Amino acid sequence: SSNACVAMHGLATATRPALAASLLIAILSAGEDVDCWENGVTPGQCCNFIFGPSGNSLCWDGGQYTFDTCCKGKSYRPRNCNDFVTHFNFQVVGVGGSTEHAGKVWEKCAVAMEMKPSRCNSVNTTMRSCPECAMLSHHFTHYIRCVREEQLRETPSASCPACGRRAGAREIADEGGGGSAAIVGGYHFPTLLRPRSAGRDFTLLASAFDMTVGHQLIAEGHWMRQEVDLLKAFLPVGGVAVDAGANIGGFALPLSKHVGPDGQVHAFEPFRNIHQILTANCALNGLLSCITHHNALGNQPEKRKKRMPGLAAVGNPSKSYVVNQVASELLVHHDSHGRMEDVEVVRLDDKLTLDRLDVIKIDVESGEFDMLLGAEATLRQHQPVIYVEDSEDEASPSARSPSTRVTRLLSEKHGYRCYNPAEFDLVFMTSTLCIPNKMVDEVRARIRGIVWSGPPR
Repeated sequence: SSNACVAMHGLATATRPALAASLLIAILSAGEDVDCWENGVTPGQCCNFIFGPSGNSLCWDGGQYTFDTCCKGKSYRPRNCNDFVTHFNFQVVGVGGSTEHAGKVWEKCAVAMEMKPSRCNSVNTTMRSCPECAMLSHHFTHYIRCVREEQLRETPSASCPACGRRAGAREIADEGGGGSAAIVGGYHFPTLLRPRSAGRDFTLLASAFDMTVGHQLIAEGHWMRQEVDLLKAFLPVGGVAVDAGANIGGFALPLSKHVGPDGQVHAFEPFRNIHQILTANCALNGLLSCITHHNALGNQPEKRKKRMPGLAAVGNPSKSYVVNQVASELLVHHDSHGRMEDVEVVRLDDKLTLDRLDVIKIDVESGEFDMLLGAEATLRQHQPVIYVEDSEDEASPSARSPSTRVTRLLSEKHGYRCYNPAEFDLVFMTSTLCIPNKMVDEVRARIRGIVWSGPPR
């Protein structure tokens, strides 16, 4: 559910709303005496010199929490390439102008990274050698160079003994950027592995040039935390959820942890390398209830030949799509060498036989209507709460309940009512909430009882 975020200011700033929800509010909500660096927030996120002389503006409230009080008026400067990669933030990368113009600049950089790697994707990359990427930010060309430098090390910098030192949040913060250090790996495309640390529940793997979901998981340790809170309200311990379009686990990991070892989270991801990262993240965190499926969900069993996501260059792989036409291709980068893969499409009704189903989260890049057509028997039997990124609603957003093919299908055939979350006074939400008519009052009560880990509502 990254559409609404990616287009802001023509930049790849998919993390801005989540930063506002987590970096700032996590600090402010804890009380006057709280350390600035609790709840997983770090100096590397807030005091980093890449944001300029006043740090990351999304961290400050203009009162108690400021650059001067939290950073002591001093910018955090990474000591080496490993530090720079660990605390890098794609928020500082981008160009102004229209989203169409920004998308072209990003794609020009991505193509150069894949087709001209000696000058745009190597230890020799500089602003001068790669003007295509320097247009986005000189910090980004440095990030590319550091990723590749760390990738070539026989022993990763982050495997040093100091990285496993046990210390309180303040002690760690005093040593540098805070949190655990990222390990750079990978052969055909670079990967980042960041172990869990104070305030961050999961050890996480992502491709190093994923500038949206993967980046935020590495930088902050979570994805769309407020939406995860919402779905947890309808998903009991021991419950069952389907995550359609799971990407690398931004929803699947916290929901699986929440339902416990006797629950189930069925996470569907159609693209092979993304599915491999998703599965690795479930395994790294020992989640018995995280069940991954290498499939797309639709209404007709078939195999489709699709272009592979281009993970060796900058892009937004969470927007990779299986359907023939999508609402937006902004910042989607396909493999520049033309590599293809076979994607297997299955019907949810054929794939799973469940005793219960509490929640379905859907983010399938304009394939949501067909996906629901292939799940009609499941919907009739279980009547789950549905949280769906509706591409038709995104094309004509409003503050009122949407009327689209998806919402009409659910309303007319399955007894649902669909809401814009704003109707529940919920902010920072990116999808449509569809509720069985018989559960509307219950859902309202559950929403009122949510203890938000993001901003107060």
